[in-house]
Amino acid sequence: MKITHTPPPRANDPEGNDWFATATPLAYNVASTGHSGYFANGFTDTYDYWKLVPPATDSIYVHVWSDSTLDVDLIAYGPDTTSSLVYDGRYGTYSRLGISATAGLTYYFRVNRFSGTAGSYSIIATRSSLATGVGKNKELSLIPRDLVLEQNYPNPFNPSTVVQYGLPASERVRITIISLLEQEIAELANTVQTPGSYRVVWNGKDQQGKDMPSGIYMIRLQAGSTQHVKKAMLVR
Repeated sequence: MKITHTPPPRANDPEGNDWFATATPLAYNVASTGHSGYFANGFTDTYDYWKLVPPATDSIYVHVWSDSTLDVDLIAYGPDTTSSLVYDGRYGTYSRLGISATAGLTYYFRVNRFSGTAGSYSIIATRSSLATGVGKNKELSLIPRDLVLEQNYPNPFNPSTVVQYGLPASERVRITIISLLEQEIAELANTVQTPGSYRVVWNGKDQQGKDMPSGIYMIRLQAGSTQHVKKAMLVR
């Protein structure tokens, strides 16, 4: 399965799928293109809504790839649209989520422009957790080959920063913030996670909710017997 991007054809948002009632239909294994960050009727084009009616009770997986100018999040809603079912907010140009769906009901998927300027994205729904996407002349791997801890962004930061990491296999993951004296300040994650890419946010506070002062802190990722560390600079 391959996905290609097409550049936006005009300055204004052409889709009009800015709410549940005007959501664009999705079909299994058919890639669609959307645009985010453009203007329509004087409002910023921040959200796009898509919908799918599964013909059978099944697991639905939705994948989104975006241009390098966009960081997109993905949120799934049930037929009542009142509360979200699952959310994928990893940092970067790829998001994926899966839900258990009932035949004949309508499910909605919101593509949210978390950050970045105007750009395009591709979206596809599958019955498998795997799909292959093509960005700017290179294939995107859904599961990292090695344990990865990306540099936090933004850095320096105030008041919060995003930490992205990737797991090649199921592991218990623990992410902590430590001082240069190796004192533990906060715990961001401590759970078993399946292979994939994830992100967490540090709000610049310690475990008791107290604001930490300006300085350099260490972000430590521990998964199994392996650990990675990155430096983060907090500027008040």
